[in-house]
Amino acid sequence: MNLLLDVMSPIPEFSVFDENKIIISIKLPQTQEKKLSDTIIPSYIKINKDLNLQKNLQSLVVTTGPGSFTAIRVGVSFMLGIHYSKNIKIAGVSSEDLLNFELPKNKEKNIGMFISSANDQQIICYKKVNQNYNYIKIEKNNLNELKNLNDLNILYFNDKPLNLIKNNIKQNNYVIKDNIVKNFSKLNFDNTDVLKPIYISNNKNLN
Repeated sequence: MNLLLDVMSPIPEFSVFDENKIIISIKLPQTQEKKLSDTIIPSYIKINKDLNLQKNLQSLVVTTGPGSFTAIRVGVSFMLGIHYSKNIKIAGVSSEDLLNFELPKNKEKNIGMFISSANDQQIICYKKVNQNYNYIKIEKNNLNELKNLNDLNILYFNDKPLNLIKNNIKQNNYVIKDNIVKNFSKLNFDNTDVLKPIYISNNKNLN
């Protein structure tokens, strides 16, 4: 069995999968009273009890962002705790990794991903042909930066489509957990350095 923790999405979620098939998923909703740090351990304990997970766990996967810095920091720290205490291999998955999964079927196309994360954070990661990855954190004072997306061919979104761009850009719903499971064989379990949370700020000095 493999344990995935998605902390990039609006509601963090645990998923257990085996042989490219999701067995169970449990969302970790946050409220003013209960933060992710309050719900992550009880949820893990429940999964462990229901599936005898600790005995059958083979690998760990956690999304690393961009998104809510607090959610990603808590999620990555929790999964690293299991990794070190149980000596279980671990891989991190960022928005760039997710788009890399899609590049082979989108050759010579400009593609991006619109990420809706916890705390109402909205971030776009995009890659144009023969260019590096770029990011835009959407805020009221920087909407003019969205003009950089006008020549995108495809924009994937993990929650809702982006309604601030041209209608001729194709937008596709992207279920993060399903695509990680589908591309499990491509994950890198050999480098824990990739597990650093990715935080995008419009203040370039903070990135």
